Amino acid sequence: MKSTRLSTFVLLIVALFGAMTAEVRLQAQDRFLAKEDIVLLGLGLRVEPERQVVPKDIATIVSTFLNAATPPAGQLLPFAPDAVVKGTLRGPGVGNGLGLTATPNSPFNIPPLSVPGIYTLEEIRLESGGQILMRGTPESVTIEVIEKLLVTQVTARALSAQEIRDKGIVFDKSNFQAYNFTAAFAIQDTPVQISFPVVLPALQGAQDISVAQVGLGGLNLPSLPELKTIIPDTLRLQTQIPNLKVIGFALKVPALAGQTLVVPPIPGVVVIPGDIGFLDQYFSVMLLVGNVAPLGSNLIVTDLRGEILLPPGNDTVVGSADDPLRMAQTTHGTSPRIQLVVQPGPDGVLGTPDDVGSVGPGESGSAEYLVEGRREGSHVIEFNITGTLNGLPVGPVQVTGRAAGAVLVRNPSFTLAFTHPDTVAAGERYSLDVTIINTSESPANFVSLNLFGRNISGATLVGDASRQIESIPPGDSATVSFDLISRVTGRVTAATLDTEEKVQGRFSLKTAVGELGVPVSPDSLILPSEANALPADLRNAALGLLGKAWAVATAPSAALPKDVSRFSKQIVFDRAVQVAEAGMRVSLHEPVPD
Repeated sequence: MKSTRLSTFVLLIVALFGAMTAEVRLQAQDRFLAKEDIVLLGLGLRVEPERQVVPKDIATIVSTFLNAATPPAGQLLPFAPDAVVKGTLRGPGVGNGLGLTATPNSPFNIPPLSVPGIYTLEEIRLESGGQILMRGTPESVTIEVIEKLLVTQVTARALSAQEIRDKGIVFDKSNFQAYNFTAAFAIQDTPVQISFPVVLPALQGAQDISVAQVGLGGLNLPSLPELKTIIPDTLRLQTQIPNLKVIGFALKVPALAGQTLVVPPIPGVVVIPGDIGFLDQYFSVMLLVGNVAPLGSNLIVTDLRGEILLPPGNDTVVGSADDPLRMAQTTHGTSPRIQLVVQPGPDGVLGTPDDVGSVGPGESGSAEYLVEGRREGSHVIEFNITGTLNGLPVGPVQVTGRAAGAVLVRNPSFTLAFTHPDTVAAGERYSLDVTIINTSESPANFVSLNLFGRNISGATLVGDASRQIESIPPGDSATVSFDLISRVTGRVTAATLDTEEKVQGRFSLKTAVGELGVPVSPDSLILPSEANALPADLRNAALGLLGKAWAVATAPSAALPKDVSRFSKQIVFDRAVQVAEAGMRVSLHEPVPD
């Protein structure tokens, strides 16, 4: 019973509260006078970028965005028409500050700044009628102006012979230079006269004729004019090489009372003119361009190109024949003057399809130019560099620059060391060894040593007149040999070398050993004049054979090889007389074969 009564009481209270609430609502509605909807719109001034990096002397922007919700149709704009955005640029290059103004939703135009450093655009605000409506978010931004975006380096190095081949460089005679030289050797012989008696038949049957005595008038005896004997102290040879002077040929003769003045025989001379040729220096000129913008700046340079500018020659005309440098010729044509500055791709090699054509912060690119050095000296080369800078708020910007370097062209210099037999014999074949020493700091590529066979005097060149050497590094040497046949007999008594400025020379003599292994004799066999009637080839061959035989006859016993038998000088004399007798028979019109 109690529970039922309590529930009934609660229900009565709830019903009474509900009735009272309804009455209050009815009364409130009766008191409402008017109503209006108030629309609140969000508004803000956004500024970006908050931080940026700009190379000096390049303009940039700071963008402003007035953010507002779209107003209902027919409503007023959320800010006054005369509203402007203002800010103050401060930094090392603007003194006390530079006030900047922009219309809402338009960027601040930051002028080119020539002084590197940290700049700030401060107090960014929206004003209308001189009143600050709101401040930017952020209210201040930072602009870092850097001294350099790209740094350059130009290097040049001489190419080796193998690199010249690998890079496909082609060349001809116009790409070579040469230094002339003339080596001369004075040969003093000891003449050995060979004579034989000639018996002529007596004429029979002739009788003396008697004549009457006849008298002749007196005649003055002829007399020779008194002449002074002039003996030169130095022998000068007239050759095709001017100013050639062979020293050491003293012809002085002491004058003794009561004796007849006898001039000694003039020494024979072997003169060997030639030249040493070498290829012009070829250089690999590298242009390196590095992007030194701070990491994270997002300043990336693309389409970077470098154009090489070579110096003119004495005529001040670029591209003429006297230019000190010129682009190398390759199998693909002339090496290009304008090239892309790129980074090597995954293969690590420039000039391949995987090269990277952009250079970002902290990265570097390069380009290689092949240049031929035509004239000695230090020659300045320049580069025009262009590219596109990406990553600035204003968008892509064309950038240009200039770089310079030097190419040092040094022609190699040489020392020639001639190794010559101390004794030569007419008709005997011997070798002349020439050691070429590169005494410069430059490599000598495709060197050739050439003898002018037609101009050699006192000897005959056998075989090729040129010897080739691929490369002689600085301070290194190479040796080549030439075969000669001497036309004089004797011992070397003096030597001299006439060269151009870049060539020096020295001589060393080696023991002369003939083809039989027998020391060559310095004696010269002089056949009777009757031998001159023989054909020249036959007479020269006979002289050569007799010279070898005389070397065997006069050499010390210990110097003879085991397979060479010793014989006397008389055998040589007898064979020489036979040569003279054969010549006499030819002069008497006997058949040569006989």
